[in-house]
Amino acid sequence: MAWGRPGLTKDLFGIDLRSLALFRVGLGAVLLWELLDRMKGLEEHYTRDGLVPGPVLESLAAHPVYSLHLLGDTVAFQTTLFAIALVAAFMLTIGWRTRLATVVSFVLILSLHSRNPLLLHHGDSLIRFLLMWSMFLPLGALVSVDAKRRSAPAIASPVLSIGSTALLLQGFFVYLIAAISKLQYDAWWEGRALYAVVHKASYVRPLGEYVAQFPGILEFFTHATLFVEGAIPLLLFSPWRRDLCRVLAVLLGIGLHVSIFSVVDVGTFQPITSLVLFPALPASLWNRLGWRLEEGSTVGWSPRRWSEALVGILLAYSVTSNALALGAGMHTMPESIQTVGRILRLDQRWRMFANTDITIQGWWVVIGKLDNGAEFNLLHGTPEVSLERPERYYREMPNMAWRTYWASISRDHYASFRPWMGRYFCRWWNRDAEPALQVQAVRVIFVQELNYKPELGGIVRPRQLVETNCRELDDAGL
Repeated sequence: MAWGRPGLTKDLFGIDLRSLALFRVGLGAVLLWELLDRMKGLEEHYTRDGLVPGPVLESLAAHPVYSLHLLGDTVAFQTTLFAIALVAAFMLTIGWRTRLATVVSFVLILSLHSRNPLLLHHGDSLIRFLLMWSMFLPLGALVSVDAKRRSAPAIASPVLSIGSTALLLQGFFVYLIAAISKLQYDAWWEGRALYAVVHKASYVRPLGEYVAQFPGILEFFTHATLFVEGAIPLLLFSPWRRDLCRVLAVLLGIGLHVSIFSVVDVGTFQPITSLVLFPALPASLWNRLGWRLEEGSTVGWSPRRWSEALVGILLAYSVTSNALALGAGMHTMPESIQTVGRILRLDQRWRMFANTDITIQGWWVVIGKLDNGAEFNLLHGTPEVSLERPERYYREMPNMAWRTYWASISRDHYASFRPWMGRYFCRWWNRDAEPALQVQAVRVIFVQELNYKPELGGIVRPRQLVETNCRELDDAGL
């Protein structure tokens, strides 16, 4: 049975079925978006002929990698897994066999994220956690195919369980840690953090390029962002007029992320960080909007004891992980517990855009050398090779996965993967190029731009990431 007694506990950690239904539809829609977007780079990112072949990942990883996607390194195998994931995400969206759809979605997204860690960002982690907590909640109780099939009246009492507590605390921790992490860096205190964000060539939209001309406006919005992120966790658990405060928290979150999404292209990151707040929407909001449910003392659903015990363990790990992210409590967990955490990817680090002074900023140039010694711009498919900043560079990036890959491969932590990047561009280009345009060598250059504060004026530092002799690939074992 659900834990806790009516009163404060239910008020703090209960979730209204209508809010849960809205959350489910949003989660399924974002998951569909994410999967379809990642399929654009299926061969490049998830197969043996791509940038990170499965055996290479397993040999270079610091710990064993557990992923269903490593069972086959072909396009056909990966396409099959993506197709299953898409079907499960669609089932989740419409609420058909919702529990099964949620479990399958969680298992496959966990596997997908483990298959290529160079593509991951905070939004991916959040999707994974929301699916995990959702497995322990009745997401299909309302506005779903499952509910239509049952033809049972929906009861107005909130869902109260350890699962509901975990889902509500997830939003609390995301914004709390994001705000506290930012307070550790001068860029946020000085109001120049967003100046750095809108100067990221691979992310910034036209509106971001425009507002980048006004450091004063960016300073104001830097402080406003910090204020909003700090206010949201306080509003979620306010002791005063909690229903109103929670609605305000959701509206502030949506407003914040719509604003950020309008200036930088970060894929599903902004939608998912808004969605995490939806379960907090109170019953009084829906009643005022005219969506009323039958009054009652139960919801016709109660969690099983074993599931409550399991989600309780996961929540305890989550709370500990968040405490460690804040620098509180013990510094490490026992190795056996860390192993389980690595397999399920349970660590939480919500330091989004915290230290903007070390953010990877710049653009990438892939240069092929022809047999006659001439150079060719492989990304543009033209003989014009330039290290100058391209206009509207973010449009040259196919999607968020590619943006994240380029940022990851430019970090020293992933330097061991660079030879396979060179191998990929050699084979990718020569596979379709006519004989006269076959390349014998490839160089990948990262043009780093130091532009995280106005007085730097955009200092540029080209850095070669890798040079590959395409003729010697087979001899080198690549």
